[in-house]
Amino acid sequence: MRQIEGEILEREEYEVGKEWGITTEVGEKREDKMVKMGSVLETRGPREEDIAFIMSSWLNSYKVSPVMASCKVGLYYERQRERTKRCIREGRVLLGVNREREDQIVGWVCVGEGVLHYLYVKKPFRGIGVGRYLIEASGIKAGRNECSHWISSIRRIKGYEWEYNPFYWDKG
Repeated sequence: MRQIEGEILEREEYEVGKEWGITTEVGEKREDKMVKMGSVLETRGPREEDIAFIMSSWLNSYKVSPVMASCKVGLYYERQRERTKRCIREGRVLLGVNREREDQIVGWVCVGEGVLHYLYVKKPFRGIGVGRYLIEASGIKAGRNECSHWISSIRRIKGYEWEYNPFYWDKG
């Protein structure tokens, strides 16, 4: 597993990784850290108590994305809330959680049949392979894929090519 080869971990990432047992020293290459991801994370489906976090993190993080940044706030939340609910209802959500504490969520992914709806990773865990781990666990294969919401960070996941389709839900 190699997502961001050769990049060096920052001190903040080291402290988070140290707590989770997925790094050994400052300056460790990201590729070495990612190999260990499966040993500290596991995936599970969402529980009722997770839905509020999923909705909130999706709506708030997508609002500040370049795609939605200029959209009026009221319009955004009104329309995007419905789209988000539909994606969750008709798609499949997987959460990445601490293997030893299932209530400690690191990130989540929402996918549909052959489409990535959204990927969210908490800030301290970004750039170390959590996103790739979740995408792979969701069953999305490497290569060309469609996404219904544009997330610029997914371009960094090597082996995947993303085609943004904002009209995904307009399909028959």
